[in-house]
Formats: sequence, C-alpha cells, structure tokens
Amino acid sequence: MNPSPQNREEMLELIRSAAKQSSRPFLTYMEFRARTGIPESRVKHVCDCDKWTEACQLAGVTPGEASPANLTPNYSKGKDHALSEVKRIANLLGVKTLSKAQYDSQVPEVKADTVAKLWHGWDKAISAAGLEMDPLYHEEIPLDALADALLSTFRTLGRIPTLWQLHRRSGRSKNTFTRKFGGYPNFKVTVIKHLLSREDLSAQERMNLTAHLVTLTDKIITQSEPAITPHARGRHLGFRAFPFAPTYEAEVVSLFYSVANDLGFEIIAQRPQFPDCEARRLTDPRRGRYTECLIEFEFRSSGFREHKHPTTGCDLVVCWIHDWKDCPLEVIELQSAIRSLDGWK
Repeated sequence: MNPSPQNREEMLELIRSAAKQSSRPFLTYMEFRARTGIPESRVKHVCDCDKWTEACQLAGVTPGEASPANLTPNYSKGKDHALSEVKRIANLLGVKTLSKAQYDSQVPEVKADTVAKLWHGWDKAISAAGLEMDPLYHEEIPLDALADALLSTFRTLGRIPTLWQLHRRSGRSKNTFTRKFGGYPNFKVTVIKHLLSREDLSAQERMNLTAHLVTLTDKIITQSEPAITPHARGRHLGFRAFPFAPTYEAEVVSLFYSVANDLGFEIIAQRPQFPDCEARRLTDPRRGRYTECLIEFEFRSSGFREHKHPTTGCDLVVCWIHDWKDCPLEVIELQSAIRSLDGWK
C-alpha cells in the first residue's frame, strides 16, 4: 500500500503509475484502490475535483466508465472455474487476503458476487482457495436469518422484542437490525412482512404479528408527516374580513386584493416571481382611464431592497409597513391606506 500523497502532483503521478500497471487501456477507481488503498474521497480532496474521471483527466489517464466497451461478460463455468479465478487473481496481486473489490478490480471471468453464490459465501470461496479472510469482512446476513431471530425472540417473550432484547437474545449487534433498514421500526416492518409470507406461523402468531404491523405502520406514517404549525396572528385589526393585521407577505397580498377596487386597481395577473402582480391603475377617474402598473408585494418596504429586486420593471411597492424612507419607487403602506376606507373602525 502506498503512502497517501500530500499534494496534487504526487497524487496525479500515482494515478499515472497505476494506469501503466493496468492491463487495460483505462483505469477504474476500484483498480486504483486495489493497488494503492487510497480512498476516493482523498483523491478528490488532494486533486481538488468532484469525480474520479476528473482526476484521471488531470493525470492524462483514460478513466474507466460503465460503458459497454468497458464491461466484462460474467462467464461462470461452475464452482471449480470460479475457484481457479480467485486463486489466479490472488497470485496476480501477490496477496494472502482478497476482498471482493480487489478481486473485481482485476476484471475476472467470474465476478465476486457470482463466486459467493456458487460457494454459498465469499468467505467459503476464500477458504477453499487457501486464502485468509480480511479481518474487516462481514458477509451479509440473509433476511431469513434475521426473521428467524425475531420470530424466536417473539415466541420466547410472547411479544415483539425491543431492539435491546433482540440484540441480547440473538447475539448479533444492534446495527444489524438498524443500519441497513433505516432504523429498528423499519426493520420490524420488513421482517414481519417477510414472516407473514411464510407458512410456519400459528393462527395466533399471524394475528399478533399482523396487528403489530398495522400499529407500527401507522406510527411510521404519522412520524414521517411534518408537523403542521399554527398560523401566526398579528395585532387585532378588525377591518372588514380581517380580524388580525398581516404578519407576512402572503397576508399583505390577500388584504390588498380585498381593497384593490377601493384604491383604484384592477388585478390582471399574479405570479410567484418579480414583479408579483400585473394590474391596471385608475389614473383619470373623470374619463375612466387606466394605466398599466407592475406591483411587488413586501411585508416591509425594505424587503424590496433586501431581496435585491431591480428598480426597473416595477412601478409600485405595496407593503404593510413602510420603513424605507429613501425608496426610489412609489410605496402604498396598507396600514395607512385602509384608514380612509369603509370598514375601518
């Protein structure tokens, strides 16, 4: 294993070296990792890039990609052929321990997952090949085995076990029942559904497990739903249909629309982008003439500046509180404007 390079040029040189040792015209990250042991996150950090392909391009190396040209067919001719491939790769790398990633990085004729299936476990194939297991390797535990552990504890206790009870009685780590499933409740849902598909349950057990599944599913759905917060209320207003004063922009919009006709406006269109509203404004009451007026709504007029809206493309700011004295646009402060309208108390 190579020491981790401390600067960009050292890392790029290591990538070039790994590419020269490769038997293929491109270099995959898995092959680079097998030769150097350097995590991909370290490569990206030192090379200041986001992808393995970018690091290869900086090094002038062709990256390995999941394209048809780079994929190797998986030719399985049985257990003996698979075992011979494991031995060949181990000899090629000169190692006594062999991980699935190291094995697959050499593009074998039989892929690691297929080897594991043929030998009923990667550990068994490694042992048959005369190799040692990597101390960090853990074979995935089948769902049937996890279901048996839960069912056995359920029968002993007469109820669905807690995570701690299942951990103690099964002899497996708590992470076994949580990490892969996104938590113990999700594990129980998955395993109980699996158990209900089996035929070795009594009628009473099936009824109890079904009842627990329904309760558990309801809890998960309830917990996943975001809490609905109550609406905020401003000070007492008592103006027409508005018992309380606005506290945010959407309420300013509602209030303005309710009094638009009183203030001499006709609403043409509304949208969630600048400017918010296209309207017509009565400019000559005697002749009934209107002019186009583009409106931006804010709770405070200073919000127009904080949101960095351009002063061009907008004719009017409608707000509840006018706190921007030097505003270059005309402003209608609703808390003042409604005082002259019918319904004000």
